[in-house]
Amino acid sequence: MALQPALFNNFEKNLNMKNNILLLLIILLSLPATAFAQGEAAKSKLKGSKDRLIIELAHDNWLEKPDDIKLRWYNRGINFYFMYDVPVIDDNVSIAPGAGFSCSNYYHNGYFTLDANDVTQMLPLPDKVLSGTDSVSLDRKKNKLSTTFLDAAFELRFRTNPNKSNKRIKFAIGARAGYRLDAHTKYRGTDLAGSGNEVFVKTKLIPNMNRFRYGVTARAGYANINLFGYYSLSKLFEKDKGPDITPFQIGISFNSL
Repeated sequence: MALQPALFNNFEKNLNMKNNILLLLIILLSLPATAFAQGEAAKSKLKGSKDRLIIELAHDNWLEKPDDIKLRWYNRGINFYFMYDVPVIDDNVSIAPGAGFSCSNYYHNGYFTLDANDVTQMLPLPDKVLSGTDSVSLDRKKNKLSTTFLDAAFELRFRTNPNKSNKRIKFAIGARAGYRLDAHTKYRGTDLAGSGNEVFVKTKLIPNMNRFRYGVTARAGYANINLFGYYSLSKLFEKDKGPDITPFQIGISFNSL
């Protein structure tokens, strides 16, 4: 009977030892999984923005416009694009198809009219208009052309690895092709018909304007702020049916997601 306490104590010691060994094995086995999970989390954290949503604030302008037509310095536009980033070489080179909207406003001193051959002409507004028997100075408060395009877009993207702040240097070249959803002019000022009154006129019909457009793009910057440019390879008007105007944009883009 005196051996029972000793046997019980030995059994308890063996049980505690087995429990300790089992706990140690569990800890050792969990370390690689924990390290892997932490590594994956860190890797995911350092992937950086894929620039899926792009918002561009643009200065709009024209090349090869008629000599007498002057554009204001504050021509402005805004573009929205959603792109799908597809890495092709690790995470440093990718392609990105997408779509979006481009809205442009051109403030100028001209007006559109058709000549005898149904060719659209852009002529400068006169300095004076005839009101009855008097010549009245033209007070032009607003005169602009606005366009809105639905674009299909594509980019080839290059970027460095994210730094410790999860930011990277980026560069992209691409192309856009679009369908014109809207084009209109707005004029506010002295009535050109000679009434002497101030009028507001909105015109939706602009003859011979191209329904489609296409051009090339470039974008470069750091983190979520980039400089961008768009150069149209198509003209604003149909060939031989209007002014030989080439639109372009430069500005700042804000990229996220």
